[in-house]
Amino acid sequence: MLLILLNWLKQHKAVNLSLVFIYGISLVFLHDFFVGLSYNTMNSLSLPVYNKVVLIVSLCGGVAVFASLLYMLYKTTENRRWKLFFLLATSLLIALHYKFLFEMNIEVVHVLEFTLLSVLLFPLLGSFGASVAFTLPFIFVNEWYQYVVLYPGYIQYIEFNDIVIDLLGCGMAMIVLWIAGVKPVSQPLYKKPEIIFLAVVNVLIVVLLATCVLTFYPDNKCENTFLVLNQLQNPHMFWQTHVYGAVYHVMKPLEGLVIVNGVCVFFSFMSFVAQK
Repeated sequence: MLLILLNWLKQHKAVNLSLVFIYGISLVFLHDFFVGLSYNTMNSLSLPVYNKVVLIVSLCGGVAVFASLLYMLYKTTENRRWKLFFLLATSLLIALHYKFLFEMNIEVVHVLEFTLLSVLLFPLLGSFGASVAFTLPFIFVNEWYQYVVLYPGYIQYIEFNDIVIDLLGCGMAMIVLWIAGVKPVSQPLYKKPEIIFLAVVNVLIVVLLATCVLTFYPDNKCENTFLVLNQLQNPHMFWQTHVYGAVYHVMKPLEGLVIVNGVCVFFSFMSFVAQK
């Protein structure tokens, strides 16, 4: 059924592209609505209870999905070891993120939030790595919108923590497609769209930083600065304490940019392995 749907979208590119933008834009503008639902639920249960409920539900859901994927792997022999490697590595990275980089347990919804977007991108791009990397414009806009428009003052930095977990969720969606039998198109490394895209994005970021349009911290701000990426009082501290009491690590801008690139390259390598 999944293969039929992806093939249909591949043959109807206008519909496919429309769905990408409708879903991507909806994620941005419906964010506040779903935050409100979460906030009301938290207040009705209390934060400790809410965190426990989310932990139990996410663990049960994660174990069920993981077990299903292992069963699917058991029934196939094609690239089994590589598929298992990427499944285990991505699951471990998500678990570590959950443990050390979440403000509250409900942040686990980021694992699912952009997965459908990456699945919708796959018929257009034909690459697991590109389908992950090309969610970045929507993810960056989403984070900017929360930081500058929705919650100015409450959110004090561009949340690279969220960006990374969004990408890991998209990568897990690509692993599910791969295990289900979906194959990427064959592309030489220098023609891979995600590599070209990442190169362009990194050059653009360097230019924006060099011209002071973007700055990492308030100390670097200029008259023409459009966005300061981190305005925490003590941005260089490894552990930060959230207003709700959680102690967690906040990725600094340079750290976040490096890890974002690393995650995208990781899933680009998965595409390379899969096409072989």
